[in-house]
Amino acid sequence: MIHVIYCKGRYSIKGHIDCIDKFEYIGEFGDKELVEHMDKEKILDNKQSWWSGYDTDIKFDDLQSKVAEVRKS
Repeated sequence: MIHVIYCKGRYSIKGHIDCIDKFEYIGEFGDKELVEHMDKEKILDNKQSWWSGYDTDIKFDDLQSKVAEVRKS
């Protein structure tokens, strides 16, 4: 399934930090671009800040599900 996937940024002892690259990707989890961005973020992990992962655009996922339902009927 295709998703709009974005980087949630980092957390630190001072709170949330937005992703520097504002990374957003349309595709599937496991795609090369996502793995490369994850590797770049994880290199920066330390005891004071850590990468918080990816999330998907819920509105896009909902729309995609509704389109699939309409196509079934």
